[in-house]
Formats: sequence, structure tokens, C-alpha cells
Amino acid sequence: ETQQKFVVMNIYEDGSSCGKWRRTRLLGLQDACVPQGDIMYTGLASKLLKGSGFEGKESGDGYPMAYLKYKCTGEEVIEEWYDNAACSGQPAEILPDEWRPSKKLLACHVDEVYGGMVEYKCNVEHGAVSVNIFDDGQCSSRSTRGPPLRVHALGFCDGADPPGFFGDGLSAMQYSCEGQDLVAKY
Repeated sequence: ETQQKFVVMNIYEDGSSCGKWRRTRLLGLQDACVPQGDIMYTGLASKLLKGSGFEGKESGDGYPMAYLKYKCTGEEVIEEWYDNAACSGQPAEILPDEWRPSKKLLACHVDEVYGGMVEYKCNVEHGAVSVNIFDDGQCSSRSTRGPPLRVHALGFCDGADPPGFFGDGLSAMQYSCEGQDLVAKY
């Protein structure tokens, strides 16, 4: 099991402080370039398609892959999107959604998108496991639409209040390894 650093977001109820917890969400690996899926799957297509020759196509029709990297400073987490697997060069000047800022304060602050207060945490260490995603039933064709790779933080409790966030009254999810198996517990 390899220890990796992750970026985590805590969401709290409305108010003026981060007091009543509502949800903890794992955003992703810190300081790593991770494929997110093609530009149509990630929502970047609306910004990139004009005049590109991709108009009218659906996800998986040869769209370029988008990559995401989270970097942390002492005061904020920076979300950068790239068009290459090395996350090299200048980050793309586009975001998957209009409302999503590329720089997020670590400290407790109001976030209208999530309907309350949020805080971000960097350097959250957990064991990590990579899961390849395939488009076929024989595990021979890695996904070209959605993310071809997902990284899960082992032992991280992705929890939510009220119960039912994950369906059927379930309020938390956690990945672990049992022998050779990756197990999702609810």
C-alpha cells in the first residue's frame, strides 16, 4: 500500500462558521496529473468546441483527454486542467463549469455552490489504490470517454449527513483492500 497525499473538502451547514458538518468529499490526488475523461465527459467541450471540428460529436468520438492536477499553497488549493498527460506547460484557461473557481481558499469560507460553508485540506495522507476503467467486458480497452483511471484513498470515509446521501439510507462510503480485492463499504 502506497501512501499518497490527497485534497479533501469539508462542507458545512449554512452559517457564519464551519460548525455543523454536512459532508466530507475527497477531491483527488495532490500534486499528481490524473486523467479525468475526454473533454465532452468532463464538460470542457463547451469551451473548446467552437471551430475545432468536434461539433455535433458525442463523448468517445475522438475527443482529447483532459487532465486535472491539484496543487496546494499555504492559503489555497489550486485546480489546474491540462490537455497533456504530463500536466506540462500552461494550464488550460478553461474550467469544467462556469461557477468553479480554479483557486479555493483553505480556510473556512462561504461557498454558494455547495449552499454553505466549506474548508479545504491538503496533505491528507491515505493509502492509495489505482483502478483502471475499461470500455469493454474483456478489460482490454481502457476507457476513452470517462476517466481511464480512478485513484481511491484507502480507509478514507466519504461521509454525508443526512443519511441517504449514497442511497437507501446509507450515509458513508469507504474503500479498503481485502486480500486481492478492492472493497467498497457503505
